[in-house]
Amino acid sequence: MKIFCGIFGVGPSTARKWFYDLNLRTLEDIKTKKLTLTKDQTLGLRYHEDLNKPLLLEEANHIAKLVRETCTALRSGCTVTVVGGFRRGKDKGHDLDLIISHPIEGNEEGMLAMVLEKLDEHFIYTEKKASNTKRQTSLESRSTMDHFEKCFSIFKYRHEGSAFRKRNSKICKI
Repeated sequence: MKIFCGIFGVGPSTARKWFYDLNLRTLEDIKTKKLTLTKDQTLGLRYHEDLNKPLLLEEANHIAKLVRETCTALRSGCTVTVVGGFRRGKDKGHDLDLIISHPIEGNEEGMLAMVLEKLDEHFIYTEKKASNTKRQTSLESRSTMDHFEKCFSIFKYRHEGSAFRKRNSKICKI
């Protein structure tokens, strides 16, 4: 069951269903069973091996630098902050969390779409989802991030001296 939870887009509930109800045991079982998968699950299965390789600090720094350079080229004063595991000092992880901000309130609006468009020239995106929820519900008001633009992407990037490696990165802006 643990292997199923390692697939992007599959949570414990789906993993339990596949394991107990459908009697699946391997990734190959999922492929041969011809299940109806969500887009996230399809991508997660396709890139399972790559997405389960650790993202090294050097790679995370390279991605953050590219995003930072892109942001400042688009709008002077933008900052890109690495958060999550790498900010806490980890030397490897499975994703990269970034916050894009600007010291002048409101100048960050629309940045995510512009950054994604620009990064599309440098990265080959296999999946990207961007959302912006300005309206807060009572549930969302408990979270500080829910009403900001956010994106979760799976992408390949080219880094001098390394081969193409598929990576996942979450880009949030505040």
